[in-house]
Amino acid sequence: ANYLTANKKAHPLSKQINLTIKNDGFDLLINSSKIDKSRNYFVLTSDYLQSGGDKMNFFKNPVNLYKLDYKVRDAIIDYLKETDTVRVKLDGRFKKLSK
Repeated sequence: ANYLTANKKAHPLSKQINLTIKNDGFDLLINSSKIDKSRNYFVLTSDYLQSGGDKMNFFKNPVNLYKLDYKVRDAIIDYLKETDTVRVKLDGRFKKLSK
């Protein structure tokens, strides 16, 4: 949450994640449930971001790392080959509440 607000940039969030940033902290839900700090969660990201690109240094030392032989670029190309029209709608996954 701190990274998202400090960098003031849009970032894609999974549909399974709902993040609300408030003046006194943040609420984070995964699959409509509060985050369980005793669990490990899997994050799918690019090798660029995992290695600390775009100042995402928190990805640099994961508990486990599983490398796939499939680039984000290729996933997007494959998706667009199969999809006639990409429809976008705002769904409120990320909210910043002001005072």
